[in-house]
Amino acid sequence: MKSHRFHFLFSILLLGYCCTVSAQSQKSVLDRVIDVQVWEVNLDSAIIRVSEVSGIFFSYNADIVPIKQKFTLAESNKSVKYVLSKLLTGTGLEYKLIGDQVIIFKPQVTVEEAKFKEHVMLFGTVTDDATGVPIEGVNVFVAKSMLGDGTDQNGFFSIDHLPLGTYEVTFSHVAYQLGVKKINIQDTTDIALRIALISKLGQLESIEVISTRDKSWERHLRAFQTAFLGSTPNASRCVITNDHVLDFQYYGNDDLLIGYASEPLIIENWALGYRIYYVLELFEQRGGTTRYVGKSRFEELTPSDEGELKRWNKNRLRAYRGSLEHFIRSLTANRLRKEGFLVYKVYDLPTSGPVPFYEVTINSILKNGSHSYEKKLSFKDYLQVMYLRETEPMSYLEEKQKLLSNNLASPAGLNYRMAGESGGSRQVSYLQLNIPTVSVDRRGFIYDPLAVTTLGYWSWERLAESLPIEYEPETRPRK
Repeated sequence: MKSHRFHFLFSILLLGYCCTVSAQSQKSVLDRVIDVQVWEVNLDSAIIRVSEVSGIFFSYNADIVPIKQKFTLAESNKSVKYVLSKLLTGTGLEYKLIGDQVIIFKPQVTVEEAKFKEHVMLFGTVTDDATGVPIEGVNVFVAKSMLGDGTDQNGFFSIDHLPLGTYEVTFSHVAYQLGVKKINIQDTTDIALRIALISKLGQLESIEVISTRDKSWERHLRAFQTAFLGSTPNASRCVITNDHVLDFQYYGNDDLLIGYASEPLIIENWALGYRIYYVLELFEQRGGTTRYVGKSRFEELTPSDEGELKRWNKNRLRAYRGSLEHFIRSLTANRLRKEGFLVYKVYDLPTSGPVPFYEVTINSILKNGSHSYEKKLSFKDYLQVMYLRETEPMSYLEEKQKLLSNNLASPAGLNYRMAGESGGSRQVSYLQLNIPTVSVDRRGFIYDPLAVTTLGYWSWERLAESLPIEYEPETRPRK
């Protein structure tokens, strides 16, 4: 039988003090403020130091401690729970308090969760549909992710570390029509793809680029930027670095603006720290309604210093909280209320006054899908979603009021609130399904973006708030 070593750590010098606080509340033990500094030490040494400065008794199975991982802490005037949360992040370990003793343990993972965390490699070749010749320089990426590669002279590409799930693999080249392959990864078998791209009409050499940077184009560009990026504070920090690839058509009788991009747009988001390559497939704006569809690939920008990185992480968390992706993740994990969401069914939008609303259960709108990582969302009419942990900013309320005064938007989610809630205090959004059943997964990914319509606060958040599917919020105890 395998023997297990358990470590029981406490400060001898502070033992008497530990005894005196044993009758205090558990909250006061973890809220105890400490100063701790360690540099490039193993987890054992780091925990010993925390025990020494806090006077708290720790116990854990030494077999679960990562051997090669090194830790650095330089915290001053921070609570024990904050230090533990930071120390254990990325180790797969958790802790709980029993009396005045902190137990560190490795949580059990279900078979389904274990499968979801497994990874495979995707590889293959890209050729010309007419000639069969390999195509070099094709941008191959997993939509809405940071995973991608470019084809070499043999048309070969490879993408590693792809978790189980359903994905859209996108193949983009300026001289070829866009290629998209939907794949389902159900086990750890690597996947080989072979795709042939169709050449665009005419040859690239014969394309004559005519500058359209007149006043009309500039006016349409400003309208496109607001509708595409949004008007949030994050949007003001976004730059389309190749806006010259955009062109527009405006139909005055229908008040319809259509946008086109001859190449993938490159957007630098200096609020969240991402560069986004966006293949624009559809952009239409009619009055106060905007529709856009495309495939995006993310890569991280290089921060100028540690302070900028911290600001990016803070802004990413703020963008994630209350978002549609956050809602879908919370819904599929059965954590709506724990994550701060209230969800109700409404039969109509509150365009002229309050409408009846009804509580919904997760089981009534969400069913298991074809795969372990997939869920099926189905409901009629609308879901009214309230996020309780953030308020609607004044800039959002002012913009919606302006649209309302010009009869360009529905007042849904603006003038009226659910009974018992103070007006204008929480983020209120509405979700409508355009088809009977919509497939989603636990990453918050909606397989068909045109299958859903968002109104209210979610409709205000555009590409400037977008995060890759790999994003995971920093976990720390709520104060």
